[in-house]
Amino acid sequence: MKMFLAGSTGAVGTLFLPLAEAAGHVVVPHVRPQSAAKTLLSAHPYACVADLAHTHVIAAAMGGVETVVVLVGTTRARFSAGDSYASSDVGAVLDLVRAGAAAAVRRVVLLSSLGAGGPGAYLAAKAEAEQVVQQSGLAWVIARPGAFSQEAESPTGLHGRRQFSGAATAVFGTLESLGLRRFAHRYGPMPLSDLAAGLLRAAEGGHDGCILHGDKLRARAE
Repeated sequence: MKMFLAGSTGAVGTLFLPLAEAAGHVVVPHVRPQSAAKTLLSAHPYACVADLAHTHVIAAAMGGVETVVVLVGTTRARFSAGDSYASSDVGAVLDLVRAGAAAAVRRVVLLSSLGAGGPGAYLAAKAEAEQVVQQSGLAWVIARPGAFSQEAESPTGLHGRRQFSGAATAVFGTLESLGLRRFAHRYGPMPLSDLAAGLLRAAEGGHDGCILHGDKLRARAE
């Protein structure tokens, strides 16, 4: 399968890319022009170095793509650099959906957040991005993991995404040992490697029209 990966240089993207390629998929990693000089991915044989707002360029790079995997987003720490929830968490998703529709892409997989639609600007933006995907006319899968555990799994770090403390991680581990495994996996911290694997399974098909929480993202196919 051929996939387009938006957010390829982020904490999850840097794990997803080699995992997908090892599974035999062709991945087109998107790299923002302002990041091109900072990452080796700009030299990837299928790299698309372009602004997401340039729909015709992105759509051309999506030629033959079946699934678009959307891992984009920002944090308040990057607001000073010009990012915002409106531009990075919503606008970027809208740009990708438009390009995907133009390229006749079949499916879009969106990394959202547990609590999307709840209080606060961040969760409101995540809900809006979900609506963009659900109303796109494309098949869709939405992933809503909780916070991430503090593991040195990605060469780019966690980029300020919500992390659980070691104590909180231990609490959920205790809940799991007490038989509350599903609850712990749904709401507890998730290793980034588990999230990347869950997103890959969603990208490969079989979960279209589903919102996947942490327990479903971790569930391996038997």
